[in-house]
Amino acid sequence: MLKNRINEISTDLLLIICGFIVFSPLSSEITMQLFHLPLALPEILLIPFIYVLRKRLDLRLKITLPFIYLLCLFLVLLGISFLVQNFRASSVLSTARGYFYMLLAYSVFSGKNKTSMAAIMLICLGSTLGWCLLSIEQFIQLTKFVDPDSSLAVSGNMVALVLLIVIAIINRNTKMIFLSISLGLILSLTTGLRRQIVVFL
Repeated sequence: MLKNRINEISTDLLLIICGFIVFSPLSSEITMQLFHLPLALPEILLIPFIYVLRKRLDLRLKITLPFIYLLCLFLVLLGISFLVQNFRASSVLSTARGYFYMLLAYSVFSGKNKTSMAAIMLICLGSTLGWCLLSIEQFIQLTKFVDPDSSLAVSGNMVALVLLIVIAIINRNTKMIFLSISLGLILSLTTGLRRQIVVFL
């Protein structure tokens, strides 16, 4: 009984760490600053978590006819983008990646899926914590008149914050509702103050 409880807590912590590292702005910092990649590739950071959390995250693709049709349409549009050459290849791939993940999400969650709402909520919590940490860090740098290495605007995972609040409300998890709203307020405060510092100073 105790061993099962310890395993459950360990898995919950791993889900939070996964969201913190992979699905927050920290993933861009790690892949571009630490790994020196030309663009942010959080997929690299996700690979080990897919294996470790395979019992909690059901990421199996469901190859259906609509999925094949949408995939072919995506590849055709991507090919046209490369042929026209109005934008750099890295910019095209960076934009296309978001649509590709939407397509994968459709395939994964189009039918029955074993991934629980609690697991998604913990990943969203980790993502929001990472965004909050980076936002506070850049705010502190601005108050010390230190120009951050990256852009002053922190591109956070707004979807994760919304999902965190919504799932907490659906599950009637009072502690998580309070925590998610508090994190949202911190993000709003630091973002607003950071903008005022940049504009007026």
